[in-house]
Amino acid sequence: MNQPQLKTINIRGREYSPVECRIAVFHNSNPRGAIKTEIIGNPAEWVFVRAIVTPDVERPERFFTGHSQAKWVGNINGQAALENAETSSIGRALASMGLGGGASLDEMVKCGAAQEPERVQEPTANPKVIPMERPSSDYKASEAAEIIEKWMLANSSYKAEQLLDFLSYKGYKFDEEDVMGDPLRLPENVLKEVASKINKLTPAIKKWLTSKA
Repeated sequence: MNQPQLKTINIRGREYSPVECRIAVFHNSNPRGAIKTEIIGNPAEWVFVRAIVTPDVERPERFFTGHSQAKWVGNINGQAALENAETSSIGRALASMGLGGGASLDEMVKCGAAQEPERVQEPTANPKVIPMERPSSDYKASEAAEIIEKWMLANSSYKAEQLLDFLSYKGYKFDEEDVMGDPLRLPENVLKEVASKINKLTPAIKKWLTSKA
């Protein structure tokens, strides 16, 4: 069985290890470990989440914590502030025990190292209007990677391999050996193209998987 690897991507000169990779490595290295999260306070406007990582549940006195906050605004957090805050808190807890380190993607967005795309306002008279897609050339590589990363976190029922298989089926060109099973390692042009169509990705991949069943 292949051992989970701690992969990193470089965004504007800073190394970032996706939280889902760190979680996989943690569970593989700590079979008796546990990760727990809890919401602090009322998440009506701001979400505060605490994560507690225990490498060995039989030694509960040794644990590591991480905290994160997110507000229900923006193109991503406006829909998934709770999920993103929880993921970020887990990443910080894992980093505090030495697993991953570096800046979390959420922190990079907050400090401006990576930018969250601006939300296109929908007309209030018709809430069903879908925001206009931006052309792929409008996206920066770091912004595209962030959008895809957060899509993967919000749609964790889809495996990375399924996403890559779908993109290959749709004709996107990339070297499987270079990507190594990680969608965030896709070529820059593919990252930008996928990010520009992120609103259509979930129904498209769902339809494709259904047709294969």
